[in-house]
Amino acid sequence: MTPRAPAPDESLEDLHEVDAERFYAAFQLALADPVYGAFFAPYELADFQHMRCFLAEDGKVGADRLDCIGDVLRRLYERAGYRVVLTIPWDDRYKPVAWEYHQYGRPDIYMMEYQP
Repeated sequence: MTPRAPAPDESLEDLHEVDAERFYAAFQLALADPVYGAFFAPYELADFQHMRCFLAEDGKVGADRLDCIGDVLRRLYERAGYRVVLTIPWDDRYKPVAWEYHQYGRPDIYMMEYQP
């Protein structure tokens, strides 16, 4: 669940740990994005309170694990060092709130971990 993958010259060592509230605020900004917001699952603050949360200085990178929707994002994250650990076929019951089928289709969901 990161707003963007690290650029090729970035590494996860550049991340710093933040509290759940700060991470949630950055996550809310990503959810509100008119272009990419539909690609984020609507997690709640309580979900992040049970995780270690990390952000880059710009506040746009946030984890060593993520889930993403579709092959475009999967390839982007793979270039940044993430690897698929689980592929889940699309299920209409779990679509993101703002999902538009006519625009995005029904792509696979990928669970990924950072493995440089």
